[in-house]
Formats: sequence, C-alpha cells, structure tokens
Amino acid sequence: MEHFDALIQGDKPVVVHFFADWNESCRIMKPVIEEIKEIAAGNVMAVNVDISRHPHYSDSYNIISIPTIVIFKNGHELWRKVGFAGAEEILRHLSATTA
Repeated sequence: MEHFDALIQGDKPVVVHFFADWNESCRIMKPVIEEIKEIAAGNVMAVNVDISRHPHYSDSYNIISIPTIVIFKNGHELWRKVGFAGAEEILRHLSATTA
C-alpha cells in the first residue's frame, strides 16, 4: 500500500474498498470489487485496503465503519458508500466520473 496515495492522485478513477477480514460484510464485498476489476479493466483501478493492517488509512480518509467504498480521481473523493454496494451501483457512479 506504499503507493496508495500516488494511485488515487491519478486521472484514472480508483475504487477503494476499505475493509477488515474479520468483518462478514467486507468479505461479501470482495467478489464485487473483483467484478469491478473485470468489467472496467483498463479504465478503472480497484483496490482493497485492509484497515486492520493499515490503520492510518482509517484516520487519513475518515473511515468510521466498514465496509466503506470510495471512488477517487485526481486525488479527490467523488463518491462514498458505507456498507454493501453492488457492482451495478458502483459502476453507475464510475460512469458519472468518466463522462
């Protein structure tokens, strides 16, 4: 995760799943993030950030509950969802970022 800050500064949208392995809802989100990677390959980055292993991201990005999904582009947060988000919902918000 050492390149995380540089990654979200790019002009390509980045879907970030802030999670912890011990959380059931987070485990359910992982396949959704993989689906986003497959569907939007080349146009979007999608990453999982384990806040148990990288707790400083919780503070830096105001993550108060998990799972939290955030779309970044050019270093700016464009959309945030706390709790489960399906692939369709995420893709709908991604299409708004690339329009």
